[in-house]
Amino acid sequence: SGVIGSGLCVFSRFPILDTLLYQYSLNGYPYMLQHGDWFCGKSVGLPGSRAGVGVGVTAPLLSLSLQLHAEYCRDKDAYLPHRLVQAWELAQFIRHTSKAADVVLLGGDLNMHPEDVGIRLLRGWTGLRDAFAEATHFEGCKNGCTLVPDNCFTDKSELLPFPLGIRIDYILYKAISSFTVKCEELRTTTGPAPGVDIPFSDHEAVMATLHIQRQGQPACATLGTADLALADVVTEARTEVGVGLRAAQRQRYSSGRMAVLALLLLLL
Repeated sequence: SGVIGSGLCVFSRFPILDTLLYQYSLNGYPYMLQHGDWFCGKSVGLPGSRAGVGVGVTAPLLSLSLQLHAEYCRDKDAYLPHRLVQAWELAQFIRHTSKAADVVLLGGDLNMHPEDVGIRLLRGWTGLRDAFAEATHFEGCKNGCTLVPDNCFTDKSELLPFPLGIRIDYILYKAISSFTVKCEELRTTTGPAPGVDIPFSDHEAVMATLHIQRQGQPACATLGTADLALADVVTEARTEVGVGLRAAQRQRYSSGRMAVLALLLLLL
């Protein structure tokens, strides 16, 4: 996707039966060369597979690998509307592609703090559960942070308001039909990779151990049941997107005037 590609990659222990790549309709600005999100073409990748959950028992598994638009500046976040639109499209994508699956597994860099409106919108609309919040045992960086100041690839100035770091990489999951999923363990990498003096990446890796089990009778699937709390989240998201839309319209008007002025100067 995009000009240089999204960089998504999935390695699966179970055979990948089919794949699908969906590129978000809103992906930043092409003139913001220093950011590059538009050129990457942020996307969600869907490799369909069947996971073994017992002797002679398999479950259709919908696994998604993704990345949303980066934040860059939390105080003046020009890309918040972009991430909200991406989160909404992702939620719709999950709802429409998970109907034939028994388990939904999502992992990636959402570029959102746990309390942000985008993550609340995504989880509320899809019913996905946060592996960090549900894990029986956790080991790794404090509060599950994946972007930490101790990482040599991290810009320390960006994390001044967050001395412990921030958690923006997630593993989300849910069970549909007659299966249950429990997160037994969640771990993050800490510090350098084994055998070298630098870490794997600017983000700490997240690893989850999930226990998938068939239950006696089908469970009631809750695909984003509308309630008052979710309605408030949707309203909040719509407000932020509306602010971004008006800002984009002002920018287009200003750019149009500058283009006309430049053309007149060339003709004089």
